[in-house]
Amino acid sequence: MMKLETHANSINLAEAACSNRRLDELVETHDRFGVPYIRKYKSEIKGIKEVQKCTDAVEIVIKASTGSFDYIIKAQTYTKCS
Repeated sequence: MMKLETHANSINLAEAACSNRRLDELVETHDRFGVPYIRKYKSEIKGIKEVQKCTDAVEIVIKASTGSFDYIIKAQTYTKCS
């Protein structure tokens, strides 16, 4: 019985050490505009995806004019990611 308790205890210690290490790690991510920032993560990350950096942005605006008023019907921004 002593070996099983020691084995279970060592597993718990290893899991605790892993969870403490996980709390201290920093993750570099990007917000929705592609601006990078660094944050601490508090949960396990199963996989890290490569974030594409957007280099160019093109905005397409459709305008309509009726006499003295201009209306924007649709505005859409497209990004070209490398």
